[in-house]
Amino acid sequence: MSCDELFSKGLIKRFDGSPAQVKKRIELARRDINAARAMIANDRDWAFSMAYNAILQATRALMFAKGFRPGSGEGQHKVTVRFAELTLGKTF
Repeated sequence: MSCDELFSKGLIKRFDGSPAQVKKRIELARRDINAARAMIANDRDWAFSMAYNAILQATRALMFAKGFRPGSGEGQHKVTVRFAELTLGKTF
């Protein structure tokens, strides 16, 4: 499914994200990945949850920077990851 298809199906919506909103999501992603690194030796499951949230925050930052946000309803996490995959390409 392409970004155009995500948009036409309402899975992503136009969003006029500010640089401050993008920056905030990146800061949250950094916080969570650092917390995951600190936690991994003690609790791998919790570290995984933190790393997952870091990915979610980073992909939302990408969406905001590109002028989109996830649509409402189920599957928002899947849509943000798919958007990142389509936007960044196979190299990432």
